[in-house]
Amino acid sequence: LDLLPRDACPVEDVHADTLALIRKIETAPLRGFVQGTLQDRDINARYWTMPASARHHHAFPGGLAAHSLEVAQDLAGQSCLEGHERDLCIAGGLLHDIGKIWSYTEDMFLATPARAMGHELLGLSRLEKDLKDLEAEWPDGAYAMRVLLSGCGRMRQDGSMHSALVARPTAADQ
Repeated sequence: LDLLPRDACPVEDVHADTLALIRKIETAPLRGFVQGTLQDRDINARYWTMPASARHHHAFPGGLAAHSLEVAQDLAGQSCLEGHERDLCIAGGLLHDIGKIWSYTEDMFLATPARAMGHELLGLSRLEKDLKDLEAEWPDGAYAMRVLLSGCGRMRQDGSMHSALVARPTAADQ
């Protein structure tokens, strides 16, 4: 990611600020997961330049990366989070819309997989191999990332959530 040109994203400072935020992820397996995801050729080719939506928020080149950075920065600034929770929220913020890369055609029409699954589940399914690698290093982190990327969690028998963090990226996304 450091080898990409500074203008990889057409929105000023988004690339540099994203890399700086990734470096703040203290949990090494999670930092590696985020870096590896954004280094993937298929993802890297579109993440920095595509709009976040066709007609709504951040509907301009680089909007996806800019919006994702804004969400992650918002989450990183929440002082009530512990270290690994903050790390998960940063990663979740940066990757919460990653499925949009596969959701739109080149002319920003919704593609069939996205119509069927939504961008959250599409992204989650596309990242499964990388999530399995993360799971080998940090199982709880991989489970939490799956919940964060899916945008939904399910209650445990005792009434608690597997990841109480799931509401944070959703709120920051608004």
